[in-house]
Amino acid sequence: MDSLTRGKNAFDRLQAVQEWQVHFDNQPPSVSLSRPGPQPLQPQFAPPEPVTPKIPRPKEPLAPHLLTGYSPQQRIVLRTVHIMIDGHKTVDQIKAQLSLPAETVDSALATLLRLAVIEY
Repeated sequence: MDSLTRGKNAFDRLQAVQEWQVHFDNQPPSVSLSRPGPQPLQPQFAPPEPVTPKIPRPKEPLAPHLLTGYSPQQRIVLRTVHIMIDGHKTVDQIKAQLSLPAETVDSALATLLRLAVIEY
């Protein structure tokens, strides 16, 4: 008879094992597998904090000398966006009220922030 256990005797021996050591060639030396049982409770994560909408506030007037080097069209966009900033409207509200592409408003806000005439 060979050294292999078969049938019910093999099943009984395997059922009693709580942990297995498995070795794969060309893999790390061993992997521990726990016998399936009650699953541990998954950690509960707190829901993410609600995102506070960005509300730009005017900091300084948009003086004409700050617009030197911008094209007439860029000056109009910068002035238009600056006028909309009142410390109460969110960025999304400003975008909704202007008939400009959202990317143009984002670019104007970034420029106004860089010019230090608005803040968040």
